Amino acid sequence: MLTLVSPSDTPPTTAKSPPRNTRALATCAWNDPTKLVIVFVQITYESDLQKAIELMKEAARRHPDFLPAGNLPVVHVMEFNESGVNLRLLSRAKDQPTTFQMSKDLLLAVREEFMKNGIQIAYPRRELVVGEGVKEALMGRAGKGGDS
Repeated sequence: MLTLVSPSDTPPTTAKSPPRNTRALATCAWNDPTKLVIVFVQITYESDLQKAIELMKEAARRHPDFLPAGNLPVVHVMEFNESGVNLRLLSRAKDQPTTFQMSKDLLLAVREEFMKNGIQIAYPRRELVVGEGVKEALMGRAGKGGDS
């Protein structure tokens, strides 16, 4: 909720959103202490993406400090990374201290739900493509008993 304080000839008014024309706006006070809770998780490409999204939303809804607001909780696919798919969970908490603790609680809850449902959290990995000459050298060395 915004409290709009106009020039001294008119009384203050309240509005749910900022005014479009701010020239008449003298001061603006935001009285909503709630905060956005943001949790990032990366899952493997082999994991069920839709299932992971639903599990993350459910973990947020079940948290005792969850405040329903708009379309929250919501999960976005942020990017495709080398090791997996980056996901971002957005939720809401009553204030800043609650936000910090809730984000940590959600990380634990999401990991637990992922483990129960076969969703793997990504870890760094690389796929090497080796040329034929290197393959032959490695295979020849392995056939001769390894290290020499």
